[in-house]
Amino acid sequence: MTDQKTSYIIVGYVPLMYDYDLWKGMPPLQFSPKQMDKLAKKMDRFMEKAPMPTACLWSKGDKGIGPVFLIGQGEKVADHLRWYSEEKPAEWFQAFTYQEKERYHIALMPKPDKMKERYAKRILIQYGRVLEPDAKFTFVCKPLHFYSAGKPSVEIPNGKTIPVGILPVEWVDMKKLVEEIREGKPIEKDPIVVGEIELNPYDMSGYFKGGE
Repeated sequence: MTDQKTSYIIVGYVPLMYDYDLWKGMPPLQFSPKQMDKLAKKMDRFMEKAPMPTACLWSKGDKGIGPVFLIGQGEKVADHLRWYSEEKPAEWFQAFTYQEKERYHIALMPKPDKMKERYAKRILIQYGRVLEPDAKFTFVCKPLHFYSAGKPSVEIPNGKTIPVGILPVEWVDMKKLVEEIREGKPIEKDPIVVGEIELNPYDMSGYFKGGE
């Protein structure tokens, strides 16, 4: 007889999804098949409506060249990202890039070890339960992911870290923004600074190869 390992589903970062909204009315640890189906449907709704970048601008500053995600509800996304990361995005997130022949991907992803660490603390404090050393974990999240329609306007950096920003769509006049970019002028609005984020700490090409 083979011992079955305990499995956990850890729900991580999804833009604008707060814990209370997801877990309201759900049990704390164990789920019946019916409850799992209910949770999956709630997750699908959050995933579908989560704002995603519509463009990626490459900005050069004191920290070097880095991506600025142009995104709807950008102020709320930035606030939520800081909330999710306990005001420390650089500790909680990693940036990954992937270059195709004519296109590129860039994504801001939560760190699995930080998600696991927070989950372990939560169930220990709330339920006095310690995670089993040999437990299995499934991580569910939706990174901020941009998939370009063409080549990047600059050579994508390949250092250990990269400065990341967010520019809310609501802050800009899109026609003027396009003109500024075409003419090589500085963008009028400064982006919201996310932080200096670890870049490509390991290979994530398998995640990107499917495209969008």
